[in-house]
Amino acid sequence: CHFCRPSANHSMSLYNPFDDTDSDSENVAPFEMPEQPNVFKEESVEVAPAAVIPSEKELAEMKPRDRHVYRLVTRVSAKYFNMNPFEVLQVDYDAELPEVNKAYRKLSLYVHPDKAPNDADAAVAFDVISKAFKMLQDEEELQYAKKVVDEAKHRVAEQNLARLKSAKLSSTPAILEGDALKAAINTEVCKLFAEVEIRKTELEMKEQQQKEELQRA
Repeated sequence: CHFCRPSANHSMSLYNPFDDTDSDSENVAPFEMPEQPNVFKEESVEVAPAAVIPSEKELAEMKPRDRHVYRLVTRVSAKYFNMNPFEVLQVDYDAELPEVNKAYRKLSLYVHPDKAPNDADAAVAFDVISKAFKMLQDEEELQYAKKVVDEAKHRVAEQNLARLKSAKLSSTPAILEGDALKAAINTEVCKLFAEVEIRKTELEMKEQQQKEELQRA
């Protein structure tokens, strides 16, 4: 399970990143979200230089395969955004399994290795899509991912409330609406999925260190 972690008795339990009641919490350093998304960049994923970032018009004119390869592989901070399976598969946050399956089939036709045997970036994009699909095709993980989305929406709503309370008379809207609201939610969702992944990695590393200490004892 992508969102599971080892518990104190080494059995697997569903990891809730919003629950601070952890028996090992006193031994885990407080988590701080990195400010720069590129901390999630892997050396195997090349990031497109700013000079070659395509315009919206250029993106629209790209072939579907090239557009998805850019979105999932060469886009700046693609690794960061790829932590959000809904973003990867381009499905709504309230999508159910049939919609997830349909989106996966459609995207995989563009970047499947059989369709682009000599395109290494397309193969990477296919792996990204497959990972997101595997995450969301499981009903338990799909519902858990939706809890992450609900938490993101709650946080943005609180931010909007704070904006409204602190706003002064102005012709500029005090709260996020429309596309700005959607973008804020998407950003918060990506942050939360990143937080889950980082905390999960920290806990796995801690358990591995404990195993090594027991072996040396």
